[in-house]
Amino acid sequence: NRVRSYFQKSRPFHPKLQALVKRIADLEWIVTDSEVEALILENNLIKKHQPRYNIDLKDDKSYPYIRITGEDFPQVYITRKIIRDGSEYFGPYTQVKNVRHILKTLKTIFTVRSCKFRLSPQVIRKKKVALCLDYYIGKCRGPCQGLQSKEDYNAEIDRVRRFLKGRTSGLLKELQQKMQQHSVNLKFEEAAH
Repeated sequence: NRVRSYFQKSRPFHPKLQALVKRIADLEWIVTDSEVEALILENNLIKKHQPRYNIDLKDDKSYPYIRITGEDFPQVYITRKIIRDGSEYFGPYTQVKNVRHILKTLKTIFTVRSCKFRLSPQVIRKKKVALCLDYYIGKCRGPCQGLQSKEDYNAEIDRVRRFLKGRTSGLLKELQQKMQQHSVNLKFEEAAH
């Protein structure tokens, strides 16, 4: 609709738009599935090509992503910058509020750490990082102190990945089986979680 409006003769244009229209040689379009997807694509193309007449989206702001770092014990958090270091990114999302809600939901369902420490084997072995409140309220299993194995933690991160990719049906079955098993073992708090 916006591009079409550039070719309406009845509408007076700002001088910048008049100059833009005079320089148009051809049009190219990309079909998207939704308006949101079109806005994200426009933002990415403007940042990539830095068009002369579009100053609104040239700044360094971008849509938020959910980042899973490439560490031994990955962190999961919101970011606007993509760093090519082996981390995984999910998004972009158009609403920060929605991303925060997704992250809150993830941390309610899955026990992933919220601290920003780099947990190397030496840091864990020397117990350089103290247990935080999340450990004591059951939101973290203490990988910083070696209380959770790397394999167990990464299995939890794999569940987070599946959730973010939308592969929830198998994940839901897995969580229900875990709940039933805890219930059979009379571990009702774990079953409730």
